[in-house]
Amino acid sequence: MQKGTGAPPRQIMNLFTRLNYQFSSVAPGRSSTFYFTDSVGNQGRYRRQHAEGPDLVYQGRCDRVFISPELQAKLTMLAELADPQANDQAFNEVRYGKIAAIHPILTRLDPTGMYRDRASLNAMAGWRLFDTNSQFVHFSAGQILMTDPDAINFFTNQGDAVLSKYSGPWTIW
Repeated sequence: MQKGTGAPPRQIMNLFTRLNYQFSSVAPGRSSTFYFTDSVGNQGRYRRQHAEGPDLVYQGRCDRVFISPELQAKLTMLAELADPQANDQAFNEVRYGKIAAIHPILTRLDPTGMYRDRASLNAMAGWRLFDTNSQFVHFSAGQILMTDPDAINFFTNQGDAVLSKYSGPWTIW
């Protein structure tokens, strides 16, 4: 992982454009996060408001899974049952491991239908997003928005220029 502050490396900035914007996620009390995917599968997000402030995150070609609120609740319960005394890291390792195991099943078109209407490789409004590249994970705090008025306003008001001149915290997976 590479982290920095200031202008991000130029080679990652082609991802963060209106043309590559896909959807947003929003958590209560926060500005929405914008998600991007380019024509060769690189992915990233522009976290406009987070605990550490804004952040531009380039994730490369990571695996992306969307899970329903129902499946999220079940996986959280299973992680808690695995070790009720576990700390947050152990809990998340169990939960994230279970979510990461869904991706290969979905890439085979879920032959048994185990995750039908519960998990998808496509963005689904109201669901949560999980990204991993086998070293790093991201689990959205917010729910997916397919039509985000904030993104529409952002890109209508020179959002491409704002992103191309971004200077602040950035991360590359």
